[in-house]
Amino acid sequence: MIKKAYIVQELLLSVFILLLISGISYASFETINYDHYHFMNEYLKTQSRAMLNNQDEELLSEYASNAKYPITFTRNGSVNAAQTVIFKKHQVKIRLGNGNLDYD
Repeated sequence: MIKKAYIVQELLLSVFILLLISGISYASFETINYDHYHFMNEYLKTQSRAMLNNQDEELLSEYASNAKYPITFTRNGSVNAAQTVIFKKHQVKIRLGNGNLDYD
């Protein structure tokens, strides 16, 4: 009977130690920010919508708040201003003309 009690205590202690180690290691990981991907997705959707509807469209998105100038597309999908949109660890460069994106 005493031997079984020690086994249960050892098991509980090892589970507690594993939980403690995993909790500490999880807290030390940095959360990954995907705002730059969401921005590029919204950018391409708005550009496509401008060409589809054959009218000027402005990119209205929370992810575009990092942009220096408002991003507006003409009816042929061209962008109004070249700029670099800076996110936490990444940059998205918008080229003038057809509005291609470069990702760093």
